[in-house]
Amino acid sequence: MRFSGSFDPSDLEESIQVMEKGIRLMPPEDRLSRSSLLFDLSNALDTKFAESGDMSDLQRSITAMRACVDGELRLITLAGRLRAKFNKTGAVADVQDAIVLMRRVVDGISEPKARARNLGIVGFLNAIPALQEVVDITPQDHPSRGRRVRDLGLWMEMRYSITGDIRNLDRAIQLLQESVNLTPRTDGNRAEWLHSFAIFLGYRYQRIGALADVEEGIRALEEAIGLTDEIGNRNNELPGLQYHLGSQLMWRYERTKAAADISNAIRVLQQASVSPCGSSADKNRRTHSAGSLGSALFSRFRNTREFPDLQEAIRVSLASVQEMKNNDLRDPIQSSNLAIGLNNIGLMYEERFLRLGNIVDLEEAINVQRKCLSMVLGGVLDDHPQAALWGLHLGLSLDRRYRMTKSMPDLAEAISLCLSALRQENSFPRIRIRAGRHAVRLCALASNWEEAYEAASATVNLIPSWMLQSLENSDKQHLFGQNIGFASDVAAVALNAGKDAYTALLLLEQGRGVLAGSLEGLRADSFSLHSKHLELAERLAYLRQDLDQPDSVELGVESLSWETRASRRYDASRELELLLAEIRQQAGFEDFLLPPKKNEMRSAAGCGPVIVINVSKYRCDAFLVERHQIRCLPLPNLNVDEIERRACQGNLGSLPVLRWLWDVIAHPILDALGLTKPPPSAAWPHIWWIPTGSLRRFPLHAAGYHTFPSTSSVLDIAMSSYGLSVKSLLHSRLQRAIATTPTTVTTPPSLESTGKILLVAMPTTAGHKPLPFAAQEIAVLQALSPELNLIPLIPARRKDDVVRHLPECKVFHFAGHGYADPADPAKSSLLLDDWATNRLTVNTLMGLNLRAQQQRQHRPFLAYLSACGTGRTRDEKLVDESVHIVGACHLAGFRHVIGTLWEVRDESCVDVARIVYEGLRDGGMSDESVCAGLHRALRELRRRWVMVGKDTVVREEDDDGDDDRREAKLKLKSGGVGAGAEAGEVLYWVPYVHFG
Repeated sequence: MRFSGSFDPSDLEESIQVMEKGIRLMPPEDRLSRSSLLFDLSNALDTKFAESGDMSDLQRSITAMRACVDGELRLITLAGRLRAKFNKTGAVADVQDAIVLMRRVVDGISEPKARARNLGIVGFLNAIPALQEVVDITPQDHPSRGRRVRDLGLWMEMRYSITGDIRNLDRAIQLLQESVNLTPRTDGNRAEWLHSFAIFLGYRYQRIGALADVEEGIRALEEAIGLTDEIGNRNNELPGLQYHLGSQLMWRYERTKAAADISNAIRVLQQASVSPCGSSADKNRRTHSAGSLGSALFSRFRNTREFPDLQEAIRVSLASVQEMKNNDLRDPIQSSNLAIGLNNIGLMYEERFLRLGNIVDLEEAINVQRKCLSMVLGGVLDDHPQAALWGLHLGLSLDRRYRMTKSMPDLAEAISLCLSALRQENSFPRIRIRAGRHAVRLCALASNWEEAYEAASATVNLIPSWMLQSLENSDKQHLFGQNIGFASDVAAVALNAGKDAYTALLLLEQGRGVLAGSLEGLRADSFSLHSKHLELAERLAYLRQDLDQPDSVELGVESLSWETRASRRYDASRELELLLAEIRQQAGFEDFLLPPKKNEMRSAAGCGPVIVINVSKYRCDAFLVERHQIRCLPLPNLNVDEIERRACQGNLGSLPVLRWLWDVIAHPILDALGLTKPPPSAAWPHIWWIPTGSLRRFPLHAAGYHTFPSTSSVLDIAMSSYGLSVKSLLHSRLQRAIATTPTTVTTPPSLESTGKILLVAMPTTAGHKPLPFAAQEIAVLQALSPELNLIPLIPARRKDDVVRHLPECKVFHFAGHGYADPADPAKSSLLLDDWATNRLTVNTLMGLNLRAQQQRQHRPFLAYLSACGTGRTRDEKLVDESVHIVGACHLAGFRHVIGTLWEVRDESCVDVARIVYEGLRDGGMSDESVCAGLHRALRELRRRWVMVGKDTVVREEDDDGDDDRREAKLKLKSGGVGAGAEAGEVLYWVPYVHFG
């Protein structure tokens, strides 16, 4: 063909027309000549498709190839065309046809060497079992092994794109890594294979968010670009390498905020966006690069607020979108890219409005977002999974305009769009949850409480499926931070809509403590399911993987077509509902992953009332859970602004704060419960506090007036414990069976009756202040251990050794420094000798499941953390998620945990520990004896503080980010309690708390 030399499209078109005419004139009986011409016509149409991207050309190519006489080459080629069509449309039937064709090829080859040789050719065609066989019989030193391993890797990724099973993607990455390792730098294929390897790593990063994948992908792409400089830019591959490198550098920047990454991303995307265009594919890649360049500039602007970046981002993105409009928008991929580009431009215009205040920019943002959404409604992108996000963005822009103009039509449309996004079932759960959150807010703004409640209920019901796909990824904590305070608002909305206390509390339970509550619930429920119904458990695990797909895609960076992803997510969601229904039909699993029913929730108060304090901008209430009822007590004198003001001031253990807590919270609650005075005997009432939001920082157990002889305090009326949630308390109750019969402390120790106490003392820690009383604290416990039927176990003071011994112990006691990480609560830790390189973190503790590892008599009973701030989360976004050391120990399996809300005095720790363990000895290691022992210790330290006539206090030090347990700075003042405990001082006996 003349086209092959001239590259003139008109020559190609003329050649196609001549061949089509020749076929029409050719006698039907001349099958061989006709087949040969059809084969050439199919190839010419395929070449035209590669240039034009027109799906009709590809379909005509397939039709011509199907009409050819059967033969190995024809079958192989037809399978390749079907695979190309699948890549465009996502139609699984096409790739299934390709597999059938390839099996015919493979079955027709009997001689093993010929089979291996032919399968090397067809490695691109998804004959995975045959390809695996070829790899297996190819020696490690064979010159073709690298290519054959790479071919298998490409088709493992293909199978991933069909099934969504991430194990196929993992295998593809492993194979591409091997092929790269087998290929020397002098081989011209190495750059291409590094490119594929990096692309697959990018797919996995989008899937699970592991930063290590992006790090490795960037390294591979940088090497590939270096190789193109050394051996030449074969097949004009450099722009594609630059495009993917820029995208991955941008992803890393969005995680690490490293300025060098975004600068390099912008540089390489600028280069890719001006690369020469030799074909339509090159032109599309250049357009995608320009779009990603706009995204990179916008990303940098959002962090640096440098206005020129925003201006350039808008200019580049507008040019990219203009180029996209020239594409065939009947092609779903081209239309999807255009919609993504329009959505990004809308966000940029809105940011410019926020910067300059020019209403024209907001109007333009709304216009562009309407164009984006119009491509969805009844168009080629109907049912696109990102349509919910695009509708949400338009709704938020209209909300912004409403706040300026008070235009009720804008508010009404914003509500409608958010509700529509919430209801789009094939969209991503986190987008739907975000849409629901805004729908609730906007409905409340319109005082439409009933509709707000309906939206809130629908949103909260999405959270279990969201958690199913997010649970195992520790990198996803920031997702919970995006919904800070939402659950409390939902409960308040339900009350404003006239719903009863149980309904409102149920919504609160479902929406907060998601990470902790779901982890504990899934451990309890899924472990049992796995042991009794393995097949159901495996199906559940598979659907978790299938639901876990990326929720944002850069232009042109997709592992799956959007149609395929949307269809599979919809099917998986339906299948998940059916599977959960099937599981709940099994005996003992009727409530699998469901929130507690009313009678079950009331049973949480079997040992004493549970008080859940809900704090919302709409209202503040206390839910009182008792054996016979669940009721709501409004707290009209409590409001979010006052809580935040006092939290920001600090000094949460000062007398003024304790009095305020008594007046606005504790006193009205205790009155409602009929607890108005000290008990007549030593049988103290037991109450459980479950505060929400920033109120979790405050010592509710110490609320009151502590001036002698006042008894207006919680300490004088009841003993207090804390809970992570009502459901968490219910799970704890299930562990009480082993403690129903108190241990007789006079019984001689034996293997059957004696547990172990793991004792860790850190009197010195590198880089931190010495704790001279830590060793004395451990010595006291060693002396008490025989009376508690506990055998002391002293491990090496290193993380691995402590973690190794934790499954053996009944009690774990740590006396040393604690650290609350302000940026990532999961990295909060107990500091051992190797803390600088190997910390014992919240993540480590949450990853343990001690209940499942131990025999009945060895299950963990108490973790006593005699360190600072172990019950504190310093990240406000995760304050409701109990991501702190105390919560982690509870989730690891300890029924009881004693910790602290802030810094404690080293010497006081000895007294508190001694009194608590004496209480355990006297109470027979019962559940009640833990809280009773701590209550007795706090009352005793407070008595000393009052009766001595001097105020021994701890003045809070400047917060330098290191929440070390530190020796107190003591300041003695005379004149009684009132004279010394000023607003700037904290009482040293206040911060100790009991969870369990």
